[in-house]
Amino acid sequence: MKVTANATRSEGWWAVEVPEIDGLFTQVRRLDQIVDMVRDAAELLEGIDPDALDVEIFANVPHRDMADRARELTEHARRTQE
Repeated sequence: MKVTANATRSEGWWAVEVPEIDGLFTQVRRLDQIVDMVRDAAELLEGIDPDALDVEIFANVPHRDMADRARELTEHARRTQE
């Protein structure tokens, strides 16, 4: 099941909403925590197998292009180190 995690910055936290799962709202400190938190919440709320979820993150941030580029560079650096 593919779901979208809409994340918005709020006072040092990321507020996360998943519109495909009614009532799934959560918060995390870092973007890299979203997938695990959404999977855990979906399992608790709906009994959905966490491994069955494909979570796409959409971060509502100013300068999104810069954030996307930083993510790409981080991934490139990780692959290079391997």
